[in-house]
Amino acid sequence: MHSKLQLTVLSLYKQFLRASAEHPALREHIKQSFRDAAVKYEKTDTFLIEYNLRRAQRQLDSLRNHSIAVMTEVRNMAVFAFTGEWEQVTEIRNFLNEKGADIPVNDDDQSPENISKIVSALIDKCNVLAKCSPDDAEMALNSIITLIATADESAAPSLVQRFCSQLTSDAFKGYGVLSMGGASFRVLQNLFNNFSQNGACQFITFKSLLTVASRSGLMSILDTSRDAVEGHIARWALDVNKKREFLRLLNKCLVADERTDAGAAVMIALLETYDADAASAVDDARECVRTALVDAKSFSFDHLLRLSAVKHLEKADALVFRALKLFSEGTLSDYRAFVKENPKFVDDILKADEQALVKKIRILTLMTMAATQKVIPLDVLASELEIPDDETLEEFIISAVQLNAVNAKINEKTRTLTIIAFRQRQFGRVQWEDLQQKLSNLITNLKLSHQSMKEITGEPEVVTETPAVESA
Repeated sequence: MHSKLQLTVLSLYKQFLRASAEHPALREHIKQSFRDAAVKYEKTDTFLIEYNLRRAQRQLDSLRNHSIAVMTEVRNMAVFAFTGEWEQVTEIRNFLNEKGADIPVNDDDQSPENISKIVSALIDKCNVLAKCSPDDAEMALNSIITLIATADESAAPSLVQRFCSQLTSDAFKGYGVLSMGGASFRVLQNLFNNFSQNGACQFITFKSLLTVASRSGLMSILDTSRDAVEGHIARWALDVNKKREFLRLLNKCLVADERTDAGAAVMIALLETYDADAASAVDDARECVRTALVDAKSFSFDHLLRLSAVKHLEKADALVFRALKLFSEGTLSDYRAFVKENPKFVDDILKADEQALVKKIRILTLMTMAATQKVIPLDVLASELEIPDDETLEEFIISAVQLNAVNAKINEKTRTLTIIAFRQRQFGRVQWEDLQQKLSNLITNLKLSHQSMKEITGEPEVVTETPAVESA
């Protein structure tokens, strides 16, 4: 079964072939363009596919009216050019002037130098497109992209930077897919894909994509997975300062999207770029700790304490370092004492909801108790966690189980909590040795079980001889 989008593509492809029947060279070019698009786009690239379908429909209409001049491919983005570069430049210039751009007109000079000046002016004045509908703005902005794509490679980064600055300005703000922000996001996606062989341009564009996606509520559409991010960084060949700049922005956007767990992972990757220069990483280390502490899903922090940049906080920002140590190994009573001593810390430094932090330290306290007690009396647990109400305590335990902090069962008759499994708050040498012993016991038990099964089934033991190794 084909999806509706696939059927639309197939239908359009057939119409193109019929319309170009009398032009063999053009017909072959159309076939190749569709083949390239099939490889280039994934099924999930709905925005790009739909945009190209709309553009292809207009091209088909022109082909049927015998007004198409040439179809070309610029870099890695298929571009159907119906007119020459001069005609395209003047057409966009006139459209922008209608919207109030006031770009000077000098149609007598069609030199490459003058065309470059006009393209530069189009970029500087494209903010007038914010007065249009998102669809019209998107179409005009994509036309400007095709002109940027034909610029000299040395000039491209500067043009891309200025163009991206326009799309990240307040003029193109909007929330949601159908807003001006959504249109800007799609345009930037096209720009990013167009410069697949130019790391500098992609780096500039992706930073703008992050900014627009974050403020437009579209972060879920942008691939910010670890593999994707590492692939981008490697392909762009970023130096350490640009890598840090990129990771800081990514963390900021992920946290704003309430994905603090992903943001915390990004901050760790950022701090791993520091070693000898750890003293210069105070702000990044502080933000890394803050992000980890407010993340509702993070319950292990000892790995942060091993980072050089975080270790330096013990001298540079002792209070933040104390907070990290507290969440790494402390309990609710320790937290209460810390907050009493530093009443403004949660609001001013962590910028967090205190109730969320209290819940987190309660879960951490439960994990500590689970490490030493297989059966915990509910009265003792209620006292340690400061949750006297039975129903509220039960809800808390359920929440802790759902977060995979512990696996436990409540025995209402004996009023106890039986610990089945728990997550380690710290994983050092002692924990590794314990894990090694458990794995060794498991292997021994499996061998015994296997031997018992052979004895029950009467299966003869197979003796294998190790071939002798000849000495040299």
